[in-house]
Amino acid sequence: MTLIIRRADERDMADIASFYDVSWRETYLGLMDDGELRGLHQARAECDWLETSARDGALLIAERDGALIGFGACGPARDAALGAAGEVYAIYVAQRLRYRGIGTALMGRMARGLARRGISDIGLWVFHRNVAAVVFARALGAGVGGIRSGDTPTRATELALVWPQAEDLALFDDEEHDRGSRRARHDSGLERFGPHPCLTSCK
Repeated sequence: MTLIIRRADERDMADIASFYDVSWRETYLGLMDDGELRGLHQARAECDWLETSARDGALLIAERDGALIGFGACGPARDAALGAAGEVYAIYVAQRLRYRGIGTALMGRMARGLARRGISDIGLWVFHRNVAAVVFARALGAGVGGIRSGDTPTRATELALVWPQAEDLALFDDEEHDRGSRRARHDSGLERFGPHPCLTSCK
């Protein structure tokens, strides 16, 4: 049951749209009042992150046994108020599989890609009552860079969570770690023993 993270293609779009709808409802229905939800519904209808990430950034999916279990979208920041050149537009993981390193791996892979494009800092807008998301970002090293409310499309208060160094967040890219580990084992003569049996299961 190895986790695979890859770029999405046109064949994945219908699955991503369905997954996003379910994950969005699981995340927000218990966090917002009716007015905020109406604003967020409007923002979703006007949301351009899917098109923007496909055109200027990256849309990644996480799979296990061929099933979609998470996705992330990123690219150039759409709002100067974020205080960063790059932005994570969306990141969702199946509720039953949260807290298993899947979101961390997605964040690391997105940061790695943005850093390779010369984007030095990355930010993420998070609804302020989404405590799990705030804790998640802070645990990965983000700082609170600002706040917006009232005139936003969602009409809800959001926090700008920012990583001043994209490379710091990119350290959570498991693929890069695995490559480095393989190189180190080869250089030390340990490659012949094969990968450690815990590497794919302890995430």
